[in-house]
Amino acid sequence: MPGQSLAEKLKQRKVVQWSLAYIAAAWIVAQVIEIVAGPWGIPAGWIRTLHLALVGGLPITIILSWFHGERGEQRIGIAEVAALAVVLLVTGIGFLVIDPVDERSAPVESGIMSVIVMPFEDLSPGGDQAWFAAGMTDELMNALVRVPNLEIVGRRTVATFDPETQDLNEFARKIGVSHILDGSVRTAGGRIRVSAQLVRIADSVNVWSDIFDERSADVFSIQDRISDAVIEGLKLHLGEDLRPSSLARAEQDTDFDAYRLYLQGRYNFSLRTAESLERAISNFQASLQVDSKRSRTHSALAAVYASMPYYSASHSPAELGLLALQHANLALQADADNAEALSVIGVLNMTRDKNWDGAGKAFRRAFELAPGSADIANLYGDYFYAIGDYESALRMEGTAARLDPLSAVNQLELGLVHSFRGEYEEAIRQAKLAIDLNSRLPNAWWQLFRAHFLSGDLEAARGLVANNAAELGDRFLAEARVLLAAQAGRIAEAHQVASAVASGPTGAEMSLTKLALLFALAGDDESAARHIERAFASGDAILISPMHFFLPEDWRGLPGVVAALDKPGLRELFELRRSFISRGVGRHGQERNIRGISP
Repeated sequence: MPGQSLAEKLKQRKVVQWSLAYIAAAWIVAQVIEIVAGPWGIPAGWIRTLHLALVGGLPITIILSWFHGERGEQRIGIAEVAALAVVLLVTGIGFLVIDPVDERSAPVESGIMSVIVMPFEDLSPGGDQAWFAAGMTDELMNALVRVPNLEIVGRRTVATFDPETQDLNEFARKIGVSHILDGSVRTAGGRIRVSAQLVRIADSVNVWSDIFDERSADVFSIQDRISDAVIEGLKLHLGEDLRPSSLARAEQDTDFDAYRLYLQGRYNFSLRTAESLERAISNFQASLQVDSKRSRTHSALAAVYASMPYYSASHSPAELGLLALQHANLALQADADNAEALSVIGVLNMTRDKNWDGAGKAFRRAFELAPGSADIANLYGDYFYAIGDYESALRMEGTAARLDPLSAVNQLELGLVHSFRGEYEEAIRQAKLAIDLNSRLPNAWWQLFRAHFLSGDLEAARGLVANNAAELGDRFLAEARVLLAAQAGRIAEAHQVASAVASGPTGAEMSLTKLALLFALAGDDESAARHIERAFASGDAILISPMHFFLPEDWRGLPGVVAALDKPGLRELFELRRSFISRGVGRHGQERNIRGISP
């Protein structure tokens, strides 16, 4: 009616009543959505879309009640159409801004999902089953890394999480993963109780959770069911032959006692000390005495033997190489698709046999089988780095750093490739990142020195030697001093340092290749050649590193060094490096380190 106030019109047309009724109904719908979202696996994008639709429905309800309330206009007018058009336009823009992406099947990063598998907690009465919980975690990771389009965060990054000082969700967001898998293990009276859950980081929705209470001997079935449930929760549409249980569980009949010893070995292997590696060898050998045909136990033992020379000098490298090869071959006889065994074969082909084609094929197949493994990506990158293919090395080391972002070693090796590409600022940044992650890693301080040295910033390089001698450690400090002295033309001083190192306790801990380089930089052709001969004969793994003797022609002034480098396997390696240089992808950053200061 004419002359009515706005309040009277609202009351007459029952706008307030209709609005309150809509708000109550919308609230109930929203609560129902929240309740069923987790069990039904409704993605966050769709939840936001439904919430937006509920919000957009309120102004539509107000408009309709205004024009069609109990005593409102019954005809559709221009004003009503205009108002509805505005509301629909605003809501439509909201739909575009809040895109209803199905997070279960859409790419998280370059079409790849990412999961961090946290160590399962030991809730056993005696609290003495940490090795079992850690072993189960490791086995789940080994199964999941073989799934295409699924990246599993590496062990070194997982190990940096401190539950006392860090929030797990914030930690996961920091490293950029989409989901967390965690749980607990409890063993008692011949039974095992495992609880596990998969949580989506974006909205903290529990995508999947379950509790398994089984006989201890059924642990293998539990692992299969957890792995398959993770894939189902992520909605990665895989064929049945790509389920983790089909990929990694060809050994369901494994004896539980053998498996218990295997898990203990895996736990000790993960500690990576000379003592823990010896315990791991004993665990794996005992497991094989119970069940001698398990592919994964043979491959794990092969990996320990291949790693031992880097942690202990108590065994002959040649003997360890033979043992590693023996167990890798036994693993592959039982399972031709054992990625760990193939990676060991790749390492042995590269460092021991100098079989570059064989190494490349082994690493390529291992990576195809386990594309989500940071360890295999790192080893494959080392291969490309050794042969001088820095573009491929950058890609693989970048993959390893992405999969295991808080691993100082992975970040450091990525920086090393940047250094060889002449990208010194990036190499310096990566070395500093590695130091932030582990300030007690001498290699990180050495690579920071080396990047400054190669970039021509000798002041910064000298500053590191003066102020960070303890962090560099005796071996790297000696190399740094020889480099600085040789660069400045003080060859006698360089030779004095090299001789003192070789005859002292530091030399006893230094590789023969490193000692050869020190003498070569100091112009001592005879001593350098002698150490190269010894390095080759003993199978010194770092002789193939491009950091030391990249090409024989870099050392034309030292004929003994050139002759010593003329060896089977090394000749083929140098030809590979020359081929990549000719293609423009193998330029090396050794000019100031080698060519600029060698005689």
